[in-house]
Amino acid sequence: MLILNGCTSLVEVHDSVGFLDKLVALDFSDCSSLKKLPRSFKLISLKVLELEGCTSLEYFPEIECEMEHLKDLWLEGTRIQELPSSITYLTGLETLYINVCISLVHFPVNIFQLEHLQDVSITHCPNFVNFGKEVGHNGQFVPCTQENEISPSMELLPSRPPDSNDLFRIYNFSSSLRTLNLYGSGIVSLPPCIEGFVGLSKLDLRYCKQLEEILYLPPNIESVDAIGCVLLERFPRVSTKSSFGTPDLKRLTRINLSECSKVEVDVGNHAPDPLLVQERFREKDSSTIIYPGSRIPEWFKYCKETTSLSKSIEVEIDHNESMCFGHQIVALVLCFVVGPLPARAFYSFTVSRNGQQIGNDGMWFWDSMDPHRVCLQYIAGNSIDEILPTSYREGNNNMRFTFENDSKKGIFKSAGVHLIYGNDNFIDPIQHSKRYRDDGEHDLEPNWNPQKKQQSSTTRIMEFKDANNDLIIEDLDLERRLGN
Repeated sequence: MLILNGCTSLVEVHDSVGFLDKLVALDFSDCSSLKKLPRSFKLISLKVLELEGCTSLEYFPEIECEMEHLKDLWLEGTRIQELPSSITYLTGLETLYINVCISLVHFPVNIFQLEHLQDVSITHCPNFVNFGKEVGHNGQFVPCTQENEISPSMELLPSRPPDSNDLFRIYNFSSSLRTLNLYGSGIVSLPPCIEGFVGLSKLDLRYCKQLEEILYLPPNIESVDAIGCVLLERFPRVSTKSSFGTPDLKRLTRINLSECSKVEVDVGNHAPDPLLVQERFREKDSSTIIYPGSRIPEWFKYCKETTSLSKSIEVEIDHNESMCFGHQIVALVLCFVVGPLPARAFYSFTVSRNGQQIGNDGMWFWDSMDPHRVCLQYIAGNSIDEILPTSYREGNNNMRFTFENDSKKGIFKSAGVHLIYGNDNFIDPIQHSKRYRDDGEHDLEPNWNPQKKQQSSTTRIMEFKDANNDLIIEDLDLERRLGN
């Protein structure tokens, strides 16, 4: 082992250190004056490499042999501009953490071929703008390609790490990668090749303040966090009706668009179709989307709005008005609108019947200075079984939904509940309803633009009343939409 952490007078490490084939640990952490490491590493036994806090280090050595024992690589606060493509010789690498490397410009895409790599974090690197691109013959960055995008101008990946001067390459990405964190990076868009990250489940894009579009996502993605992406404008999967149940992203369960005021989120003008909900929730039990806005979607049947922000809010459901007596609830849709939240808070809701709690759930709600945010949550599958036992899911039960938070100040502006029943032969699956308000106003504007605000002067309960002349019968062609 060679341990020199905190040696602020160390400026250069001799090249011979890079050839110590029995060396298992190399620790230069917090060597703030270190500028030069050996030009290459041939450390076949190395298990530990510590370089965080090397604030003067400008380059990373070439890797000259397979180094299978190194599992974690942490680079924090360095001046490294790029990592060499030979980093793929770190065949045992599981975690790569790059933080506050403000000079980082290029990151080799071929690293995502490493079969054991699970977590990659490139955070607080504002000059890292070329994610998913490689350097071409002319020195310009060009997008990477996937193995299934073969064209005559592409060449196969060689057995050793590729030369970065090759213009086109084909990448067969590993399925082991689970988490990709790009918090605070300078990226403008996600590259097409990210669709090749078939194992990726969590994508963190928080405070990527130059990000303008999200056009591509991995097929098995579960969570996309884009808080504070203030320039984000194009995100097709949330800008089309019923997009949160998009068939090609069957595992997507959470999207957070707090402080993304330029994105249009279309939650539709009609209640979700029961058959489509059951079809699209076969591989997940719930879905949540958070976005700037001030109104509960128009199709919610039971809503309550307050005149000032409250720490809790209750929504009552009277089965006599539901027109669903004897029909089974197959899904819940919950929605609430909150005001500014300076610190994160835990939101929870409980379901009670005749004063007895029968189910509950909750989640953390991250801080944001959005004037108002909407949280829309679909609950189905096993999750609804936990919240509403089967014996309570017939249409003949009165229920109360209580929304609460642990914040010291009130955050709730309004809340809503919509119940989705199975076998809805008694009523058209998608229907247009109008909100009834006790002040005599019956027609509210559709919630097409979530940024549109509605002022409330009195506390009131708003319910959707089903009436025959309010129904708009549509030819759903369900067999076609379900792919049968």
